[in-house]
Amino acid sequence: MKTNIKSVRFTITPEISEYIAKKVSSIEKLVDPGDESVMCNVVLSQTTTHHKTGDVFEAEFNLHVAGRYLNAAAQKDTPKAALDAAKDELVREFKAYKGKKATLVRKIGAKIKRLLKGLS
Repeated sequence: MKTNIKSVRFTITPEISEYIAKKVSSIEKLVDPGDESVMCNVVLSQTTTHHKTGDVFEAEFNLHVAGRYLNAAAQKDTPKAALDAAKDELVREFKAYKGKKATLVRKIGAKIKRLLKGLS
């Protein structure tokens, strides 16, 4: 899986970089290891504080899997909390996508089975 990390109005420290790598590795476990086209873009930014007090960090994960884009974003007070929330949302979206894909395969398999039963 290819990974791109970008920061906006924020400097990524080695500690945050390791934390991002840990989160991406947990996402990497969900995808097919043989698929070389999988790409994950991580954007960590410090948003303006025009309506909230203190620092507000936004983490965004964009995952490209098998021709489909999955996107998850979260805003929290710390970069680690934002990364955690965004990763959890991405995992939920990915599992829902995999569930829909499996359901479609089962429906097609059932139709083929009924057609073959009708021919006998």
